[in-house]
Amino acid sequence: MKRNNADLLTMLEKIRQGEKKEFDKLYQLYTPLINSKVAEFSQSLESDEIIQISSIALYDAAMSYNPDKVDNKVTFGLYADICIRNRLISELRRQKPSEALEDHFNGLEHSFERATSPEDYLLRKEDMLTRLRRAKALLTPYESSVFFHYLSGKSYEEIAQALGKSRKSVDNALRRIRDKFKDDHISE
Repeated sequence: MKRNNADLLTMLEKIRQGEKKEFDKLYQLYTPLINSKVAEFSQSLESDEIIQISSIALYDAAMSYNPDKVDNKVTFGLYADICIRNRLISELRRQKPSEALEDHFNGLEHSFERATSPEDYLLRKEDMLTRLRRAKALLTPYESSVFFHYLSGKSYEEIAQALGKSRKSVDNALRRIRDKFKDDHISE
């Protein structure tokens, strides 16, 4: 069910005007993309949840895509893929901030979800708290604020807004934090 760009743009305009049947058509057209996200994220999220989040992100992409702003360099398919991926990653961060931190900072290999017994869970929790205390001791007050906002699953933009700083300032702070973690071997 290939469509040319003009047909797709017409479909997107109809979706923006509230025509539900047009979104149903778009959804059918992008079902393979959504299925690929189910395969990609199924180890971390439930399939139904992935489909629901992906569907909402696809709708949001349809509502916000503007080919004039991207100089026709970014196709709707790529835009939708990026929107869906970002929404799923945000959901992972929201649900499992310790695992998002692990991926982003190359550390904290022990997560509570991997515990094999109540005793293992407590040991992992104690280890995680010890690592967090060590991390906090290494950080400046600003870095500490950025770090704990990030742990709560906030995006760079949300952190910047909450702290009244620029996104670049947050990015720089997170880079310094990563470097400090590597130097102090917090993730070992």
